[in-house]
Amino acid sequence: MIKKVVLTGGPSSGKTTVLNGIVKEFNKQGVKVIVVPETATELITAGVRMFGEDKIDALDFQELVIRTMIFKEDNYYRAAEMYEKLYPSQEVLIVLDRAIMDNLAYVGDEKFIEVLNRLGLNGDYSQIYNRYDLVINLVSNAKFFTLENNKARTENTREALELGQRTLAGWIGHKNLKIVSPKENIDEKVNEVIGHINGLLNKEQLKLQKKYLVNLKNSDLNEVLKDSKVSYIEQAYLISDDNVEKRIRKTVNNNYDTYELAVYKTKGDGSKVLDKEKNISKKIYNELLQFKAFNSGVIRKARYHFSYGDTCMYLDIFEDNNEIGYLEINYDWKDKITLPSYLDVISDVSNEKGYSNRKYAVKDIGLKRLLHN
Repeated sequence: MIKKVVLTGGPSSGKTTVLNGIVKEFNKQGVKVIVVPETATELITAGVRMFGEDKIDALDFQELVIRTMIFKEDNYYRAAEMYEKLYPSQEVLIVLDRAIMDNLAYVGDEKFIEVLNRLGLNGDYSQIYNRYDLVINLVSNAKFFTLENNKARTENTREALELGQRTLAGWIGHKNLKIVSPKENIDEKVNEVIGHINGLLNKEQLKLQKKYLVNLKNSDLNEVLKDSKVSYIEQAYLISDDNVEKRIRKTVNNNYDTYELAVYKTKGDGSKVLDKEKNISKKIYNELLQFKAFNSGVIRKARYHFSYGDTCMYLDIFEDNNEIGYLEINYDWKDKITLPSYLDVISDVSNEKGYSNRKYAVKDIGLKRLLHN
């Protein structure tokens, strides 16, 4: 089993120390760890930079960074496959010191998409997100800001903190993004990161999710919209056994479509385990739509990805309901969840099967009536 983890964050967020801690801990656990060094620092140290007297154009520099990142990621993944073939019982963990979406922080969406187009990629960020199994963002602490550990950096403290915020914003929308807040003791940060990776390496990928009903009319949605990334989703549920959920989904990001099939199995305690997930073609998606579950429709919704405090979450607003939305949070057992103060949360329905998207598809939910109860 090969897993790819991105370690990102602003300057002086503790990445180097955390990386060393990851290698030490997982080598001790018998996991083969491959660390992919930060690309921008390598280029700057080699003399290629977008600042100074002999600088190159900023977009040209970002093109070089992303082009090199992709090559390195693919090359190290090939190395991981070689290890997996030689030692089939050994887990392989690829840890990347920053990855493609980090570059968005330096140029903004429009210019970033221009760079992607140069490389034959498109503006569908979900395709980039899907390259990585887990993204861990380390939040910087102004108290510990320094340039001593990386001569390629030039930011002052304020610029470094702003860069850290933009870096996080680039990853909002990844389905497995974890935010690690500043700690007085770096060991606490290392242990939290190790905990997230241990969860990823768990053989059964449990879907731990909190779900809340939100009164949209009484919520300040402008607070959500100003810092969120939006994707538009169409999904349906296929004919399947009672303990199996088969879902097909079309997602639109930046006007680009992707299609996927996911299969979940329900355990005896009611928890769901991801059994299979893969990208499919538009043709197969349209063919599978013919096999929707009996009396089931197609759900259409806008999904707003955002962060609040140290938690990533998303708000689903359905095409056919402008009164009630779903606030959903994927979490680990140790996560402390704080709900946004600007949302009017009606109730926690995490353990109520009647409020699943699958049930919504068959119109079993009287959401509008809920407001009048």
